[in-house]
Amino acid sequence: PLEKLNKPLQWNEKEGKPVLWFAVGSKGRDLDEFLSRLQARHKGIDFISRFPRHKLRIPNVDAAEMLVIACSKILFHANQKEMTIDEVQATALLYFASSVDARQVNDRVFLAVGELKKASTRLHYDNCFLAGAAEKETFKITHQPYYDLLKDKYISLRG
Repeated sequence: PLEKLNKPLQWNEKEGKPVLWFAVGSKGRDLDEFLSRLQARHKGIDFISRFPRHKLRIPNVDAAEMLVIACSKILFHANQKEMTIDEVQATALLYFASSVDARQVNDRVFLAVGELKKASTRLHYDNCFLAGAAEKETFKITHQPYYDLLKDKYISLRG
C-alpha cells in the first residue's frame, strides 16, 4: 500500500543529505504507463509527488544482453548443482534471447538445468521445456528459418 510508503519518503532537503529512491515496476509498457497506473491508485498522486525530479527510464534488456544473462544463469545454476556445462545448443540460446523476458530467464534456465543428468555437459533446446510442452513446437515453427540454421550448432561456455 502506497500510504505506508508516504511517511518514510518525506525528507528534508535543507539538511544537505541527498536521498536516492528507486520506484521500479514491471507492469506497463513504459514509465508513462507505470506512472499513470500509480496515479490511479489511492494516494498514488501523493506518492508520485514525492519524486519531483529526475525520473529515469531504463531501457528494456535487448537480445544480446539477454544472451549474456542466460549464459551466466546457466553457469550459475549448473554450479549450484555441482555440474559443468561446457556447451549450449544455439537454439536454446535463441529461445532464451527471443521468447523469455528478463523476469523469466532465471526460472526457465533453472528448469532447463534441472532437466539435465548429473554427467551432462551440454544444455540442449529440448531441456528448456517440460515434457510435452506445446511451446517447444510453437517456437520451432515461429522461428523456423533461424531454428533450422542453428539446430546443429553449439556455443562453448567458459565460466
